[in-house]
Amino acid sequence: MSCKCKKYKHLELKRSEISRRIRQSKKLKNKLQIIAKHSSSEHKLLKCPECGQYWQSSGVWNRGNYPYLFKVPEIDPDNWLHEPYIQPDELLIYVAIMSKYMSQDFVKSSRVCRVDGCNEHALDISAFCLSRHIRSLQKVSLLPKDPHGRWFLPYHRAGDDIDN
Repeated sequence: MSCKCKKYKHLELKRSEISRRIRQSKKLKNKLQIIAKHSSSEHKLLKCPECGQYWQSSGVWNRGNYPYLFKVPEIDPDNWLHEPYIQPDELLIYVAIMSKYMSQDFVKSSRVCRVDGCNEHALDISAFCLSRHIRSLQKVSLLPKDPHGRWFLPYHRAGDDIDN
């Protein structure tokens, strides 16, 4: 069967890399075994029968929901069914939008954040501190919500400890 898993690296968060992986996935998926299907029908957990590498198949929502494969750590299928891995395509969009937004100069005011128990200074442009200001914008869809899914290396949130 000649396993080619090592040929494929973790995806860089670039549109061109994800587009290339969409094309590569058509051929690659034929060599993998499906070991779990998520109830959302978008995600599948697959495994290479030769080397044991785990893969997740997910759809790129902003590209017609085309499926693509990306390497993931080994996981118990029941745990994966509870929470599939975070998708690189969603991270790409999230990081691009949030980086642009966070590149602004935010000025703290002398006021304290409006949220009870928060001792951070509110922003000049808001009644909230920066983190709660962002959450309020996410709540009304003015900024993207945090991506959903189980985080894994090489993808991680700043400050998170990841076991994998």
